[in-house]
Amino acid sequence: MIVRFIHREELARPLTEALFRRQIQAAATGDVAKEWENFRKTVAGNAVAERLAFMAGTRARCYYCSDSRGTDIEHFKPIVGYSEEAFKWKNFLYVCTGCNRYKSNKFPVDSLGKPLLINPTWCDPWRFLFLDTATGVVVERDLGGTLDPRAVETLKIIKTLSTEAAEEGRSRVIRRLAYAAEEVLAGSNEAKVCQRLAREVADDDFGISRWFAIWDGADEAPFSLIRTGNHSVWRSFVRWSTRRY
Repeated sequence: MIVRFIHREELARPLTEALFRRQIQAAATGDVAKEWENFRKTVAGNAVAERLAFMAGTRARCYYCSDSRGTDIEHFKPIVGYSEEAFKWKNFLYVCTGCNRYKSNKFPVDSLGKPLLINPTWCDPWRFLFLDTATGVVVERDLGGTLDPRAVETLKIIKTLSTEAAEEGRSRVIRRLAYAAEEVLAGSNEAKVCQRLAREVADDDFGISRWFAIWDGADEAPFSLIRTGNHSVWRSFVRWSTRRY
């Protein structure tokens, strides 16, 4: 699910320079796609992919769906139409084969030319999406009678976000987090149950804990009860949930 906010790490200077040189070379030859293909076979190309995989967390989940392991570098702004962005570090995402196929060269923009697809390394996706915690379904956020256009386009293009498997994955994390939160409220052995909650947050590859910590889910029980009744645990939960991937 494109619901994780992924912190983009800085790229080592030698890799930045290698990308810059390739961009210059691609401009000279005019065959950007071929230059990119050649670059991916190099040591520097593999190192860039490894850095993106590191940003995805210990299981290197796809930046878009989080349900599958990332396999390759995807250009947020596609090479076709945005050749000048082909070797820009900030334009790279690490995605699975399925999401790469759905995304392909699609890149809708608004009337000002701004992207209508959500980039999880640029902003928190929950700003545009809404989670139904009863079903695990992600929908467009309602902006007071209109649906958020970035969510509309993202859900239309990245179809993996709405599969049964994706919804079940979200539901599974919701159940585990809620159960751990209920144990905290039960009040027995607070240190132990807090450790359980911390582990569930650490195992959350889908960004669900962030939904409960700082977005609409903070008003849903059992998390709302922790927020209002146990401030120390709540502060810890927010800290764990907003960690950098």
